[in-house]
Amino acid sequence: MNFEEKMKAIRPDFVPADAYFRPEFVVQEKKMLWPHTWLMACREEQVAKPGDYYVFDIADESIIIVRSSDGIIRAFHNVCLHRARKLKEGSGHTGDTIACRFHGWSWDSMGKCKFVLNPEDWEETGGLGELNLPEVRLDRWAGWIFVTMDAQIEPLLEYLDPLPEIFAKFDYENTRLAWHNTLVVDCNWKVVLEAFLESYH
Repeated sequence: MNFEEKMKAIRPDFVPADAYFRPEFVVQEKKMLWPHTWLMACREEQVAKPGDYYVFDIADESIIIVRSSDGIIRAFHNVCLHRARKLKEGSGHTGDTIACRFHGWSWDSMGKCKFVLNPEDWEETGGLGELNLPEVRLDRWAGWIFVTMDAQIEPLLEYLDPLPEIFAKFDYENTRLAWHNTLVVDCNWKVVLEAFLESYH
């Protein structure tokens, strides 16, 4: 009896345990899942004032969400264009300068390059070229900020449909975080997600 036949013999909704512990599944999720979906990153009030930022990490990717000096909320890959060091951790206020602590390269809150140490040193390699932070697609719904690394994905409201209509009466736009706690659990992310999808919990 092959694997598919064994699954059908058990029950039609059988999920193989391999998806919860095999490294090959994690590799495929990093390649095929996380870069191609809308991801809930934070609440708008977490970047309430110009210069406020919030770092959202997913798998090997890090995205910085910042309310720019013009009041617009933007998202960028949270990585220095020189040595690929993370620019920020956690959340806080960066003003109008996002700086790398390695060599001091810096960008404004709209992602435009402000400073490069000794730019003349790069002339022998053809110069530096475009140095603005790569922007990540961002959209908002009901006070939540979503990001996606997929430029071709459908608009957020289409992706969420029919949830915006279902939750329209809950007035999520006017809710605020009262308490927040992060737990790091030594298990596959699907174990935690599925535990809390169960209404018994």
